Amino acid sequence: AVDAPVPAQIRPLLPPFEDPEANLSAPLAPVAPAFALEMRIAPPLAAVPSPVLARTDPPLVAALPPEASCVDPPPPLVPLPTLTVAAPPRPAVPDPEPSSTAPELPVCDVPELKTRRPLDPAPPAFPLATRTAPPLAALPSPPVAA
Repeated sequence: AVDAPVPAQIRPLLPPFEDPEANLSAPLAPVAPAFALEMRIAPPLAAVPSPVLARTDPPLVAALPPEASCVDPPPPLVPLPTLTVAAPPRPAVPDPEPSSTAPELPVCDVPELKTRRPLDPAPPAFPLATRTAPPLAALPSPPVAA
């Protein structure tokens, strides 16, 4: 027989508290001032005049624009080919005559009911029927193996 398993208690890996504890500690006070001599300088309160407002327009035309020039491209070294438009020659056969052919559609939308009977069988090839009976002679039975 197999012994029953021993129950073991395993603690959870996470802390039992859902909310973190509040940190109520204040920062520590410095032991000594950062500098031995404390200096405070107030800003100067003397009135300083603002600079004179000067409005200057941009200069007018400082330089004249270049004159308009029209220069033709240099002539080609080889003359360009002349443009020729030539239609292909017409075929020697005359044009086909226009024709209009309606599609072959049935006259009625509903097909006709076919009421044909099968054909009668053809007459036999020979007029006389010949029947041959099997031979009725007694034949000996094969020997039985023991």
